[in-house]
Amino acid sequence: MGLASSFFFSSNDSEKQTLYRRVTPTEAQFDAQTTRWNELAEYLLSDLKSTTGYPTRSWLQGSYKFGTQVRPPSKFGEFDIDLGIYFEWEGNPDAAGYDPSELQGLVQDCL
Repeated sequence: MGLASSFFFSSNDSEKQTLYRRVTPTEAQFDAQTTRWNELAEYLLSDLKSTTGYPTRSWLQGSYKFGTQVRPPSKFGEFDIDLGIYFEWEGNPDAAGYDPSELQGLVQDCL
């Protein structure tokens, strides 16, 4: 397995064409994704707070956050980034005046 392992990952040569290098997003792709999800989060949080009057926050989750993201098979493919949006209010869940499907609809409309 010693020789075959070099086809999967190389700690000595980051430019070597290994499976890991071929499926892992590049630094430029990570930077572009970070910019995009930050801009999206800022827009959503501002718009949804304005619409509902409730404070909102976001939380990055999924493969991007955990560093397990895989590059799309096509050079023109899109990455999947999971951005959680949370509405905050005092009291029980019914105190908001929105049910979960209404909040989901507000997020969808905002997108």
